[in-house]
Amino acid sequence: MSSPETPGSERGGRAGCRRFRRPRARRAGGRIRRVASESLCDAWTEIERSIRDRVRSGLEAQAESIRVSVPHMEAAVRSFREVPGSWNPGPEQRGYVAQFLEWCRVNLIRPHHFASPFMRSAPAASDRDAMLLEQGVQAMEQVLSGHERDPAKVVHYQQRLSDLPQLMHLVSREYAAAAARDIGWDLDPALGPLRHAVLREGVSARVLAEDLRALDERARPLGNRLWTRAAGLAEAKAWRTDAWEQLQHFGDREMGERFLESTGPLDHLDNRFIDNPYAVACVAVGFGTEFLGKVIQGMPDYAAASGQPEISTGTTFNFNNSTVNGGQFAQTIHNTDTVIAAVAASGQAQTAQALKAVEEAVLADAHLDEATRTELLDNVTYLSEEAVKDPSERRAGVLRTIIGGIQAAAASGSALQQAMTTWGGVLGALVP
Repeated sequence: MSSPETPGSERGGRAGCRRFRRPRARRAGGRIRRVASESLCDAWTEIERSIRDRVRSGLEAQAESIRVSVPHMEAAVRSFREVPGSWNPGPEQRGYVAQFLEWCRVNLIRPHHFASPFMRSAPAASDRDAMLLEQGVQAMEQVLSGHERDPAKVVHYQQRLSDLPQLMHLVSREYAAAAARDIGWDLDPALGPLRHAVLREGVSARVLAEDLRALDERARPLGNRLWTRAAGLAEAKAWRTDAWEQLQHFGDREMGERFLESTGPLDHLDNRFIDNPYAVACVAVGFGTEFLGKVIQGMPDYAAASGQPEISTGTTFNFNNSTVNGGQFAQTIHNTDTVIAAVAASGQAQTAQALKAVEEAVLADAHLDEATRTELLDNVTYLSEEAVKDPSERRAGVLRTIIGGIQAAAASGSALQQAMTTWGGVLGALVP
């Protein structure tokens, strides 16, 4: 499947950076300023591309999860053709049809599962096709339940079923194309966490928030591992159960029920019509992670409503499949990336690449605590600021101290040590 692109990127490298306001060129040195502006725009394009790469596996999983198992679908159709005008299949054929209809409902019809985020960005024709598909499924469910025994109507339903495979392919293809245009997970608002809720008596909001953050951190790498089949389906189900048990600490049972509903596709992984259950599990865990993230963000309000002291949200920030805590990281990373973009704009592409690699290593290094991580990110920002200066204006002593500090913080075998081994020489060249 082709890689998803952000809006505006289809016309070339710089089209995607129109959202950034370019500085106006003054008459004096105007051409130089324009060239620098274009280089900065190129740097922003690289940053946008790296962001797209981070979500690509999730988007592919969304599209892959609604691909039907064609052989099983054809077997379901054949079971209705064996005895025209009557409904008398054996248990195995009945099972085929039942799972076929269930697959259609779970993946293409039920609005609070996969269809919801896809239909919002799919063309209007998808809605009409999905409606026709639902009508056909409803008709077949009438036959399957034994409520319809009129031979004439059964023949009509057989004809409808013969049309379903082609229609189902059409709908799934349209939704898959729409999924490739979406960025991130999109929960139906009706299945998001409760906006107003209180905790059960005796439950500590602070402890619950910590437990939810631990589950959130556990789920983020799980999605990628499911997509690559490095994790088993049982692991996804176990995570879902653990998260649901934590949500039982809320006074309203609906909080947990909504979570189960948002991750409902995990209940259908054994359906023979699912071509790739790992993709389905990946998508379900993605929706579940989005749900927990919203609960964590609302914990200060839940604590206040429960008469408990104010607590920190402990916002998580995911970067290159690694999760760091604290809302300040988002702004810190944004500031650092802005300065690194300026380094690239000054014509120092290799230096900018080295700074970016060290920044990513700092975020990915599991050996670092939050205080050290914050300090190292600040040091990367400082190195970037010095890099854009004329070499004669750089402070050699301070640069040596900072580079030495980064090397000292790198534990043996860590991501940061590997980055410094690769790029330390480039950073050392900044010292005049």
